[in-house]
Amino acid sequence: MSRLRRSAIIVYAALFVSALFFLGMVTGVMLVRYEVQPGPWLDQAVTALRAWDEYLFDKVVARAGSKQRQLVKLGLWQRERTRDTGVLRNNPTLSFAGYTLYTSAHDQGARLLDPDGRVVHEWQKSFAEIWPDGRHLAPTPRVDPEFLMWRHAYLYPNGDILAVFEGLGVTPWGSGLAKLDRNSRVLWTFDDRVHHEVDVAPDGRIAALTHALRDKPLGNLSFLQTPLVEDFVVILSPDGKRLGTWSLYEALAASPWEVLLHLANPKEDRDYLHANTVKFVPAGFASANPPVEEGDLMITLRETDTVCVLRPSSGEIVWARRVPCEAPHHATPLPNGNIIIFDNGGRKSADGFSRVIEFEPGTGRTVWCYQGSPGQVFYSRVRSGQQVLPNGNVLITESDAGRMIEVTRSGEIVWEWRTPHRGEAIGLPKAIPVICAGTRYSAEQLPFVAETK
Repeated sequence: MSRLRRSAIIVYAALFVSALFFLGMVTGVMLVRYEVQPGPWLDQAVTALRAWDEYLFDKVVARAGSKQRQLVKLGLWQRERTRDTGVLRNNPTLSFAGYTLYTSAHDQGARLLDPDGRVVHEWQKSFAEIWPDGRHLAPTPRVDPEFLMWRHAYLYPNGDILAVFEGLGVTPWGSGLAKLDRNSRVLWTFDDRVHHEVDVAPDGRIAALTHALRDKPLGNLSFLQTPLVEDFVVILSPDGKRLGTWSLYEALAASPWEVLLHLANPKEDRDYLHANTVKFVPAGFASANPPVEEGDLMITLRETDTVCVLRPSSGEIVWARRVPCEAPHHATPLPNGNIIIFDNGGRKSADGFSRVIEFEPGTGRTVWCYQGSPGQVFYSRVRSGQQVLPNGNVLITESDAGRMIEVTRSGEIVWEWRTPHRGEAIGLPKAIPVICAGTRYSAEQLPFVAETK
């Protein structure tokens, strides 16, 4: 037999085996989805394998050092779900072209990716470099640097960046806000317990969340044990000066929605609201949802499954709604009058589920939902978010999976990226750091990238 013929046979055999494998995978997915035997059995087998994988990871964590165990306990590092890294899917025809900014729990910085997953720019600055004495956090004990991260970053067209610092393992955990230039030089700092996310209005004003421990009971809300974590909304000028501060507890207590405070569950850390997102309201959402006005602030309250709107001119809560979610994050008011939100699915174990939904605030009716692909777990116990892109697609950050995906409204994944960062370097094999936040920018929004090439 000639060498050419042998090579052809090998190639055809490989293609035949690959085709059988693909058909088997498709058949298995369809059987599971439509609950046709042996679909349910296959689903149970996958669940059992996942449980075994979790058991092995728990054994790894048990053998690790105390710091590594704490990183896992705090949720900063998670069991990897795959060894795949980088861009796994990229459909330039259907995806929204641009650059994706992300922050990760493995260090104190941010990275900007091109569509192929290459890092085109990065920023690095540690808490200790900016605040050597950490005076604004006293009397809370200092946080180990490995428990500090950039929780969120907002990027300006010239490469300046806002960095929200969080340090887990202490209460309260908000650690500060800094603005850096494209070379990571500090331009200004806001020395308060800023946490989670910030948003920037068209006029340059910055909305942020802060919190502090409150010792005194809140009026007739004495059932909320003190000291408690009190959430505040802050407006800053473009150069980082405080323009206004409002207590969410006091604003809710003085509003027609005071009853929402009675929904707070007893918690050991007494973080009864857990505000996690603040967004400036666009004109389209305001016109569809009176009495909301453009420039008001929408806040997500995880512990009461609520979104509320605060008016900066008066400090009043003017609108609030329960949302069809459990422990949600990142409620975003849309110009079409709807809200899109990451429904974490509650504080469940790793066999839970999450979804992203767009719903009508007035009726609560879900108009769009993404909850993963058949046969693939879509779940993040905490954090995560989404962004509606100009072409209508949705960029989703699945934090606990170390994953970002762009999906069409039909649910097709047209771009997928998984974190390349792994735990072997810190003594946590088969672990990944959570992705804190991901944001897509068009090339036109970031002219500095072309300037630095």
